[in-house]
Amino acid sequence: MISKLKNISIIFLSILILIVTYLTFVGFNTDKFNNFFSNKIKNENPEITLKFKKIKFYLEPLKLNFIVQTLSPDLSIKNYNVKIQEIYATMSLISFFQKQNSLEKINVKTEDIKIKNLIKILRIYRNNFQTIILDKVVKNGEIKLNIDLELDKKGKLKDNFNIQGNVEKFEISYLNKVSKINSDFDFVYFNNKTTISNCAIKYEGVKFVTDSIKISKNNNNIFLVEGNLRTNNAEINTKLISEKIFG
Repeated sequence: MISKLKNISIIFLSILILIVTYLTFVGFNTDKFNNFFSNKIKNENPEITLKFKKIKFYLEPLKLNFIVQTLSPDLSIKNYNVKIQEIYATMSLISFFQKQNSLEKINVKTEDIKIKNLIKILRIYRNNFQTIILDKVVKNGEIKLNIDLELDKKGKLKDNFNIQGNVEKFEISYLNKVSKINSDFDFVYFNNKTTISNCAIKYEGVKFVTDSIKISKNNNNIFLVEGNLRTNNAEINTKLISEKIFG
């Protein structure tokens, strides 16, 4: 009897190890939860429609986490389509069984998105003077984003989100379309600070290049800009240029 129990225990343990190993290194694909996740998002955010093709689950046994990954889901916000490359999320098994919010981290990678469409989406949630002006002056451009988000136990978004992006063919026009600025650049936004790098700007036939521009905001609603601009003929230092924008 003891021998049989021992054999059963060994078999059970072996199967468990195989399952954990498979989920850790291979994972499994399923479409069983597609409607569940889509409906949950739709109920909490009626403007958002997110349709999944397939969802893949991985296991992080040492951290007691599940990793959820989906490729190329269809996302639309108020009829504006956003091309998503990948959504990667971390879920805590402990929080799940404690009936708390189990979703801890989300990473979203996008394809190229038209900046005009992104501004239209922004105006759905924040339609103020700044976004209206932004909508008027921005004429063209594409942006690719890599977004890291964290949520607390109640499912609320933390303030420490990180956004990295690449902008190409960015064009703004002002003064009745007399003046135009064209630019390509990379940027990182973290902790209310933006760092722009690899930036090339064309203005009135002159090309400017910058290694790095740092933009931060103080308690008085003033934006502080620090960096440098170079041309073929001269260098322009912009040491702590302070400008109050829109009050």
